[in-house]
Order: sequence, then structure tokens, then C-alpha cells
Amino acid sequence: MRLDFSNSHQLITFLLSLALGAVFCIIYDIFRFFHKKYSPPWIAVFLGDVLYFALAAAVTFCFFIMFSKGMIRVYVYFGELLGFILCRLSLSKLFWFILTGCDKVITAVSKATLKPLIRLLKRAKFKADKRIRKVANKLFAKKIKKVEKTP
Repeated sequence: MRLDFSNSHQLITFLLSLALGAVFCIIYDIFRFFHKKYSPPWIAVFLGDVLYFALAAAVTFCFFIMFSKGMIRVYVYFGELLGFILCRLSLSKLFWFILTGCDKVITAVSKATLKPLIRLLKRAKFKADKRIRKVANKLFAKKIKKVEKTP
């Protein structure tokens, strides 16, 4: 079986592997962000890393199936690595800035909306407790009076 890969096909495959490496870098940055923000236990970090590498392996396998008819090409691995490194040195910093900015905005908005909501719920709970106490006092006062009247 003879497989012919033209230079243009190999160049397109290499450029797509660069883009795939950049996507892997961005996904890894998302994992890094959550690791830094929440500092999960080591087992969660381990499972997240295993999940990341399983995802990367499956996507790379599918990439080989789609673009090189299932044949392993070293330039694809090199393209993924180069795309990851280039993204890490350039786009990763911008993406990290965007992630932290979005996190700050989400935190500020949630605090601004949750504080009044919590106050409102506390007031409603206080009023409900007050009404329940009134009703309970009336009910128990009637029962106590009945018990006192019977000799």
C-alpha cells in the first residue's frame, strides 16, 4: 500500500498541529488556574493531570487518523510541542490575564449580589421566626390554661 503525502498536505498538517498544541496549552492553563485558585488536594491534581493527558492522547490519535491516515508522523508531535511552547510564551500570558480578570469580575459581581440577598433572607428568616414564636406561644398558652383548669 502506497501513501502519497504532498508537501502542501504535510505543511497544512504541521500548521494544524501547531494550532492543536496551542489549544492544549490553553486547556492546560485552565487546569493551572483552578489549581492555583483552589489549591486542591494532591489526588485531585493527579486525576486532573491524568484526565488532561488522556484527552491530549485521544485528540492526538484522532488527529493522526484524520490527517495522516493513521500513520504516526514525527512532525505532528514536533508541531504540537512547538505550538504548546509558543502559546505558553505568548498567548498564555494574555489568556492568564483574561482568566484572572474574569475571576475578579465574577467574584465582585457575586459578592455584590449575594450580600443584599443574604441580608434579605436573614430579615425574612427573622420575621418568620418571630411569627412562628407568636403562634407557638398562643398555642402553648392555650394548652397550659386548659391543663391548669382541670383539677
